[in-house]
Amino acid sequence: LLEQLNSEAQLAAILAHEIIHAYRSHHMKTIRSSSETTAWSNVVSLAADQSRNKYINRGKAVWNSVGNQITNIYFRGFDKELEFEADYQGLFLLTKAGYDPYAMIEVLQLIQGIEPDDVWFKQFYDTHPKPEERLDVIFATIEASLAEISPVAILQSRYKTSMPW
Repeated sequence: LLEQLNSEAQLAAILAHEIIHAYRSHHMKTIRSSSETTAWSNVVSLAADQSRNKYINRGKAVWNSVGNQITNIYFRGFDKELEFEADYQGLFLLTKAGYDPYAMIEVLQLIQGIEPDDVWFKQFYDTHPKPEERLDVIFATIEASLAEISPVAILQSRYKTSMPW
């Protein structure tokens, strides 16, 4: 995706979205709301057991379980409502930073144009709302709340000269 971006504003749109995920603790919300909460309590129990005995295999089981849980969260993705929240709040962050809010629309249009059978994007499409749904919400938000703001930092030429590809 990064290789397909055309401006610093588009990169800023992606970063604003991801910053909101981190700022709003979406990872923790995903962990708490998932059915894997029981698995996390098992990990803690195994860790507690490990602290009382010296069996190496138990220690390996703890670390394997932790690794599996992290991998599951990564590949399962966030709740789709959290994706909409990151889009919405990321749009305001992007604009407040002086970037063109329409850059987020451009990024989603790029995503929309990527073949769904691409290995990474297949997982993306399984865990994220459809780009069309996201575009509708973002466009409505721009029109309702951000249309009067003049973008000051599309910075396309600076971006193109800074990227190695």
